[in-house]
Amino acid sequence: MKCRSQILYIIGNGFDLHHNIKSSYCNFKKYIERVDNQLFELIDEYLQIEDNWSDFEEALSSVDIDTLTQRAGDFLVSYSAEDWSDAYHHDYQYEIEEVTRKLSFKLKQYFEEWLTLLKIPKKKDIEKKLLQLDKSAKYLTFNYTYTLQKTYKIKKSNVLHIHGALGKSKKIILGHNWNPANKTYLHDQRDPEDLDPRVSEGNEIIESYFRTTFKPTKEIIKNNKSFFSKLNKVRKIIIIGHSISQVDILYFKKISKNIKKSKVAWIVTYHTKNDKVNHAKQLKSLGISKKVIKFVKLNDLLKIRRG
Repeated sequence: MKCRSQILYIIGNGFDLHHNIKSSYCNFKKYIERVDNQLFELIDEYLQIEDNWSDFEEALSSVDIDTLTQRAGDFLVSYSAEDWSDAYHHDYQYEIEEVTRKLSFKLKQYFEEWLTLLKIPKKKDIEKKLLQLDKSAKYLTFNYTYTLQKTYKIKKSNVLHIHGALGKSKKIILGHNWNPANKTYLHDQRDPEDLDPRVSEGNEIIESYFRTTFKPTKEIIKNNKSFFSKLNKVRKIIIIGHSISQVDILYFKKISKNIKKSKVAWIVTYHTKNDKVNHAKQLKSLGISKKVIKFVKLNDLLKIRRG
């Protein structure tokens, strides 16, 4: 990625929303509710996401295991039951697998389908929303769309879609940051030898769900080593529309380790006062001094100033 500029832009979903692209997780919620109400109810029941769909990715790590195993437990027929059937060997596991499969593979399938429906508006339709962007800068975008390339004519060689992009051969990356390798959720509860083998298999299915929905951030960073290793020349970082949330914090940690902190100025957009407080807290945790940070509203970066 060869750029003359010493500027790094970090682009989040707020950037697309600013350009009238209906790309929020709340929009995805409406899509799920419309195309698969059964899955929508499973999300509401097991992910406990309620109305806070902005934390959708984090919610993937908080599936309600107790409710899931309790309801599947209705299919744990005693081995001594008079009406025993060989099917009873698998019914419990089947019920758990049905739920976890829909909350992982099926949900991601719908997510990718929904992304293809997102429309990038024509430049002439959003003239008053265009921002002051440096075309020669480096861009790290967490979005799956080509708004930078299509609307601002940023060269694709200057843009890194860290979680993939529409139409690319590499997979779209979606998930939580809770590493299943750091903790066994279920098998520490009791001696495995005391467990019903059907319950043990069900636990394996649940742990497989957590592995499937895990976002391998460290691996992603490693695969993009060349991008991060060249950030030592960056002198300004502009964050547009990114929440700097915990699910993506490892990327920001990597950036902070590869820049010369004392020589980098930060411009950070925020939407609400709570966002500003959260951004300041997260950047402080990265060792970024508040003296080098300027918080602005996204509209402060408009290309066309309104009188």
